[in-house]
Amino acid sequence: VYDIKAGSLRIIANEGTTEFPNSCFTPDDRYIITSLEFDSRQAKLCRIPREGGKPVQLTFHSGNHFYPKCSPDGEWILYTNVSSESGVTRAVYAYNTKTKTSSRVFPGLEYDHGGGSFSPDGKHIG
Repeated sequence: VYDIKAGSLRIIANEGTTEFPNSCFTPDDRYIITSLEFDSRQAKLCRIPREGGKPVQLTFHSGNHFYPKCSPDGEWILYTNVSSESGVTRAVYAYNTKTKTSSRVFPGLEYDHGGGSFSPDGKHIG
């Protein structure tokens, strides 16, 4: 994590690596949500305390989970699931921080879609 005010860089976790360094802060600024790769060689979303500490894995379903974005209220995390089970496919998923479950956002969409964002009020996903 790079602290803009102090102009310093701080390592907050040494566990897991990923080829795609992507992350976001939770709206309360207490955690960083990022993709980490563990023994399975699959990237999963993890939550790391902003001050440092052990990562907590959030997502467990198949595929690689990248590009997290938190809703303004902190209840949802959007991310892209990249799967290679039947060729490479990309789909947007949402993780509910209260129920701790993930679901596909656009299940009827036939084409690959990766990435998404919340509207400023958090009521719409685009």
